[in-house]
Amino acid sequence: RLHQKITDETGIAYEAFGMLDNYEEIGLIELGATVEHDKVSLAVATLLALMSELRDGVVSELELEKARTRYGFTLRRVIDSADDLALYVGTQAI
Repeated sequence: RLHQKITDETGIAYEAFGMLDNYEEIGLIELGATVEHDKVSLAVATLLALMSELRDGVVSELELEKARTRYGFTLRRVIDSADDLALYVGTQAI
């Protein structure tokens, strides 16, 4: 949803990303985009609107499954890198 809206549909950004950090008691969602200087305000407003959609709207089962699959790929990739694995385990411990 993020990449589609920010890059494909509106052309606001060259690149867009979202990351999720899960901790034992809290989670952190990080959003970002590569944009031209004059489009920063529009990009921020669009990112906030997307977050409001996620908070207030309904996420389809298909979209949720895509997110789960992508997150699973990310977790498996961590196992292949000693640095990433150490960072993941250390962050969880903190």
